[in-house]
Parts: sequence; structure tokens; C-alpha cells
Amino acid sequence: MSARTIMFGMLVLAAPLAPLAARTQQATDAARVSEHGKDLLAQYGCGACHVIPGVDRAVGRVGPSLATIGHGVYIAGSLPNTPDLLAAWIRTPQTIQPRSGMPNLGVSEPDARAMVAYFYALTGE
Repeated sequence: MSARTIMFGMLVLAAPLAPLAARTQQATDAARVSEHGKDLLAQYGCGACHVIPGVDRAVGRVGPSLATIGHGVYIAGSLPNTPDLLAAWIRTPQTIQPRSGMPNLGVSEPDARAMVAYFYALTGE
């Protein structure tokens, strides 16, 4: 068998693995972002007011539990729950609902998106 034939055979056999490798990399990246979001929830002190599964000392009772926020229908009782709106709520809740008890904590857009990734990972979404 020629080297060319062997190389062609290897390419044919490896081709179906490329999409699997890409999906595996995407899953790894998503898990990394989600884990970073979990760390940020602790860093910003979100657990002082909320119960957040997996976040150390996140046993607050002032705000609602965030255990199911990733698959809830609404945010703050009236805002449709989408990743974009949840990130906006985390960043500037007082802009969205001025009488909310949740303060603006100065969360950046990338940090808010990482937190949202963690919330959606909690529910498998």
C-alpha cells in the first residue's frame, strides 16, 4: 500500500471525528465560563442575599433563591427570562426596575454573561 493510500484512509477515518472534537471543545469552553461565573457570584457577594447552589456561603435570605433562575419564566416577576435579559438584570437591576431591592453592583458585561452561564448550567439548559 502506498503512503498516499494510507494517508487517504486515515483522513477518511478521522473526518467523522472532527465535529465530535469541536463539540467537545465547545462543551469544555462552556464549562470553563460557567465555573468562572460561579467564582464571580462569590466574588461579588451575591450569596449575602441569595441562596445559590454550589457557591460557598451563598445562603442569603433577603433575595430569592437562584437555584432555578436558569429555567424560570420571569426575572423579578415580570421580565421574560432570556440569557440577554438576565445578564442585563444582573448588570443594572435598578435601571430595569427602580424600586428593586437588588443593588447595582457594577458587574461588567462579560462577568454578567459568565454568571448567566452558571445559572443555565445549574438547570442543564
